[in-house]
Order: sequence, then C-alpha cells, then structure tokens
Amino acid sequence: MYEGELQPGCFIETTGQLFKDPNSKLSPYEDCITIVRQATTPNSKIIGVCTEIINDEVTDEYGHINQPAGKYCKYATHGDCQIKCDSATYTLGDILVPSLNGYAKKGKASDIMNCMCSMIPRLKVTSVETDQIDPECVVGFITI
Repeated sequence: MYEGELQPGCFIETTGQLFKDPNSKLSPYEDCITIVRQATTPNSKIIGVCTEIINDEVTDEYGHINQPAGKYCKYATHGDCQIKCDSATYTLGDILVPSLNGYAKKGKASDIMNCMCSMIPRLKVTSVETDQIDPECVVGFITI
C-alpha cells in the first residue's frame, strides 16, 4: 500500500507502518510489507523505486479477487528498473542518487558516499534508450 500521490519511476520511502493482508494464509512473519510514500528529499527512509501503481481490483482467471481495489503499488529494492531523472544528460555508468520529489540526479562523490554509509539505494545507469517509454527516465541497476 502507499500513502499520498505516487508516480512510477520515483524513489519511495517507508512510512514505518506495516501492511498485512487479513485474508492471507501465510505466516505473519512472511506476510508483511511496509507502507510507502513518494520520497520528497534524499533521506535514510528511502527503500527503492516505484515500478507500478495498481489501484484497481485484481482477479485471477477464475474471477476470484486476489487484491481488492485500493492504493497499491509494486516497487523494486534491487535489480533493473526505470527511474525519473532531473535532466536528460546521463551516460552509461553514471551513478544516480535521490534528489527532490522522488527523482534521481547524477551523484557527486560525497552524495554517493552518503548513500553508501546510510544504506540509501542508488542506481548505475545501464540504458538511456527510453524515449519511446518515458523520456524523463533512464534504466538503472539498484544497489545499496
């Protein structure tokens, strides 16, 4: 689940609250995830990048409801994903760090070290060929 406004391709941060599906048959130790919101400043609560918004009801092939309508999202904490950027002047291998409003920026050495020491996700640019999908984005590999 998420709070507030959220857009795919932006950094997200934890609210500290826990979401548990009351209908789940999994162990309570397995079936828990943090509620998130779009990050507005670089901070140590950032946990990943929003990859999809799912507000509509989700059903399986038999019509059973797998997820009721609500404010849900998917997010990446590692691996490849698209990230919205402050500008379009990035090259392969650049290291991106959180900026303002959930966007990414090219990190200076001090920004990158701060992210590493605070375990804030950062991305290494792996593709800039995203004009047909979202010209504000690049593809990057998330690491902590």
